[in-house]
Amino acid sequence: MQASLHPRLDALRRALPPRSPGGAHAAVALALRPRESQLEVLLILRAERSGDPWSGHVALPGGRRDADDAHDLATAVRETQEEVGIDLGAGGLLLGGLDPVEPRSDAGGMLVAPWVFAVPEGTLATPNPEVQAATWVTLAALAEPASAAEYRYQLPNGSYMVFPAIRVHGLTIWGMTYRVLLELLAYRVT
Repeated sequence: MQASLHPRLDALRRALPPRSPGGAHAAVALALRPRESQLEVLLILRAERSGDPWSGHVALPGGRRDADDAHDLATAVRETQEEVGIDLGAGGLLLGGLDPVEPRSDAGGMLVAPWVFAVPEGTLATPNPEVQAATWVTLAALAEPASAAEYRYQLPNGSYMVFPAIRVHGLTIWGMTYRVLLELLAYRVT
């Protein structure tokens, strides 16, 4: 794949600062694939599950680090394979990592490492039972000013907190996923 790397993916690979796999508690994968002149990122809609604070939310493939994972990069690869059937270790090209982020939730102190991969055009996602749906969204659609939105999160006491969000293709992207995508979009690869 590297020999025919899409020009925008190659530019992103050169722009991302060096980052070594580390000891983050969890990791997510930003799987990017070319489609004609555009780049698309894979987003998932998490299945509704009791006890999962992120169930029903739009997310990136990923999850908590297992004891068997050598580092957070291995977590991103394993979780992507498990959740959507894409083997980033065999069919993906690691472009680099974004800054680790901390979810703003009851997960207190959890650190999540976002890893960016290029996958071949036409790569398909096959959701497992943890994932209700998987969809590819162009980076241009995410960056479109008309996609800017707000998400109202209801607290247990009935009051609401309002967060910045992106609304595209019927999906509302907010929270940590929103922040990770904003960092990716800051590299101007749309």
